[in-house]
Parts: sequence; structure tokens; C-alpha cells
Amino acid sequence: MMPVDAESLWEIQQQEEVLRYTEGVSCDHEEELEKHRAYVEHVYPMYGYGLWAVCLKDNKKLIGRCGIQDREYNGVWEVELGYLLDSKAWGQGYATEAVTAVIDYAFNQLEISEIVAWIEPENERSIRVAKKAQMKFSEYRTKNGKCFACYNICKVDCERVGDLDSKWEYE
Repeated sequence: MMPVDAESLWEIQQQEEVLRYTEGVSCDHEEELEKHRAYVEHVYPMYGYGLWAVCLKDNKKLIGRCGIQDREYNGVWEVELGYLLDSKAWGQGYATEAVTAVIDYAFNQLEISEIVAWIEPENERSIRVAKKAQMKFSEYRTKNGKCFACYNICKVDCERVGDLDSKWEYE
């Protein structure tokens, strides 16, 4: 993601269907733009990864974001997968393609060994995406009074069954 993506991302995040399952999004336009700028400026250089832009191949239009970031749960740091798409792009395979590419990149380029996704149990679309990406349900967790179904995937499990033939090109 680049600072110039902030406005397009803001418009996507304000869609009622998208906002329903998105944590920490403010209704304040300027606050969200500043959070995006700060994220791009600090997170990528610090960790070497973050949430990346998901763009259409033919016209490069931003349709969402997908990536990994560190998350602490009960004193343990883990790598969390996150994804968000424009509701107009739902049901077309873009989320599964992006999630699969991120998992492949995390395992094969960044040498991350395990990834977890926190998904609200009612978010059936995201659960289907996680399952298509071979993530398995691990447990329910509660954070800030909200219940999440956690799905995870381990590199060793993928290597065992030969699922991660790297076919992605990264820019």
C-alpha cells in the first residue's frame, strides 16, 4: 500500500457490508487518512511486511488490501492474516487469490512458520476464503468482548502435502 491509496481504501472501508467486519475503523476521514499514512511509513520498514494493496490486473484499480501483521494474544506474538475487499469485488475469487499469494509469500520468502486469521463467526464469506486457502479452524478467542473463530495454517503442514508450489510474482 502507498500513501496515495488512502483515499480509495477509505471509500472501501466506509461500505456498510465491509465496515460490518472491520475492526478499528474511524468515521473520521482525516483520522483514517493519517492512520494509513503512519502505517505505510512505519510498519513496512519496521517489520518488512504488512497489509498490501489488492489491485485489478487489467487497470491497477485498488479493490482492497491483504497481508500479514504481528498481533499479540495472551502474551504471545503471532502473525495474523488480514484481508478486506470492496464489496463489488466479492464472490469473484480475488480474496482467495490474494490470501493464497500472501500465505505463499510469507512461508517461502519471509520464512514465517505459522499464520492465524481471526474471523467473526458470522462472517461466512471470510471463513470460506480461509478454508479455500487450506486454513483450519483452531479455536474460538475473545478480544475486547468480541468472539472470533481462529483459523491457522502452518508451513510444515503445507510442505508435507506439497501444497505450496510458488507460482506468484511479487512486485
